[in-house]
Formats: sequence, C-alpha cells, structure tokens
Amino acid sequence: MGITPTQKQRCQRIIEQIRRYRISKIFDKSVDRDLYPNYYEIIKSPMALEVLEIKLRENRYNSIEEFKSDIALIWDNAVKFNGETNWITMCANYLRIVSQKLVAHFTDDPVQDWLTEFKIIDVKVHKIYKYINDPKEGYPKAGHKHHGESSKSAQAIKESKQDHAPVEKAPEPERRSQTEQRQKERRADRSGTTASQPPAPEPAKPAAPANPPPPPAPKPAQIQITDEITDQILDKYQNGTDEDVEKVSEIIAKHHPDITDDSEIDLKDLSQDCRREIARYFKLI
Repeated sequence: MGITPTQKQRCQRIIEQIRRYRISKIFDKSVDRDLYPNYYEIIKSPMALEVLEIKLRENRYNSIEEFKSDIALIWDNAVKFNGETNWITMCANYLRIVSQKLVAHFTDDPVQDWLTEFKIIDVKVHKIYKYINDPKEGYPKAGHKHHGESSKSAQAIKESKQDHAPVEKAPEPERRSQTEQRQKERRADRSGTTASQPPAPEPAKPAAPANPPPPPAPKPAQIQITDEITDQILDKYQNGTDEDVEKVSEIIAKHHPDITDDSEIDLKDLSQDCRREIARYFKLI
C-alpha cells in the first residue's frame, strides 16, 4: 500500500519549497559519474531531488517515513563525500534545517497530521482571543500599550493639569516694556556692551587732504611706424650728415646690440621702438 494522492501532492510541494533556495541546485540532479568517478565508490545510496520526484511519479514510496528518509539521505551523502568543512556541506546542513521544518508535522497518519496542525492553529487563536479580552493576560507585541495603562496615564495627566493654578498674565504695557528690555539686552549682547552702557563711538575717519594730488596722466599711445615712415627714415638717413649717421647708429646699437657696424642694416627688420626713436630724431613724428 503506497501513500495517498493527497500525501503525494504534499511531498511534491515540499520538494518545490526546497527548490526555492538557490543553493538547492547543487542537490537537484544526480552526481555525474564521469566528472566524479569515485563518488559512487564512497556513496552507496546516492539521492537527489529529481530522484525524489521520479519515485513519487512511479509510486515507489510506501510511507511518508521513506520519503523523509530520502530527503535526509541527500544531506548525509553531501557531508560524507565533501567533509565537514566544505562549502557544499554548509549548504547541505542549511537545507537540512529547512527540510526538517517542512516535514515536522508530516506522518503516515493524515488524521493525526490534521489534528496536530489544528492544535497549533488553536493555540495561536487562543492567544489572540485572550489578548483581545484581557490585554494584561495576553501576549501583546512589543510597543503595544495596554488599554488600562493608557487610560490611567491620561487620567494622571488630567489630574496634574487640574492641580496647577492658572498663571496670571502681566498687564499689556508691562509685558511690552519687558519685551523691549529683552530686545535691548539681546542687541547689547551682540554688540559686546551692556544695556546700561552706551556703545563705544566709532573711530573718526581720516580727513581727506585739501588739495589731493592729481591723478597720473595717461600714457600717450605709441605711434605705429608704418612702411611709409620707414621709407622716410631711410631717405633722411641716406641724405643726412655724418652726425645723423652716427646718431642713428647709436640708436640702433642701443635697441639691437647684436648688429655690428659691418652688418647690412634693413630698417624694416628693426623693432618698432628703434624705428620710433629714429623717426623722432628726424622729427618725422
């Protein structure tokens, strides 16, 4: 006699719930014999999640205990082959705890399973009902206040307000003067003086001189020496006296010390400052 269709459906749901965890993929299919040839020498009864499904479809389970034993066998085989410290073993031990919770109230007696589930639900409902009727005796969640305590607190606050006499307000002119006095004190604190001490006078600004010096005259714009002016300089130079030649040579030597007397001079190669000074000498500008 095998398990009932209802029990078979529950077994399938348990497998699906285990598969919701990503680490269950390691244990979903049977170990590949080509990749791990020594596995089947160590593990004599291999098991996987897909094997559980095959046995369910083929009605090979005669009891729920056999199904639960096969689930536990998956984790036992992983620990035996990989050792206690391997990461696969850690995954297997975690899924062992998950599967134990899933099959905790699953036996071969459906009536007994139903009664067990009913008792668990009954206890939860009883706690909720007890808390609703008498919060002091129930199991309220953290942060909830009992109705009795909240009403007592409200009453205590109300009584404390009644015990205190109302504070009389000062007349309007007096309050206004007090407000002005506080404002003066705050302003005095910010300025570093007291209310009774007047603020220190500001230092006198230095008097402006009677006759301020005139602003510096703007520098005259430099005249650009064009090719036309350069040609005029050349004409003056060629037709000038020995004194003119000597003066022009001095100006060129001052601005262009690298030019010697024997060098051939092209006036257009001279700088603007040099040609400008020569033009002033010849009174061309």
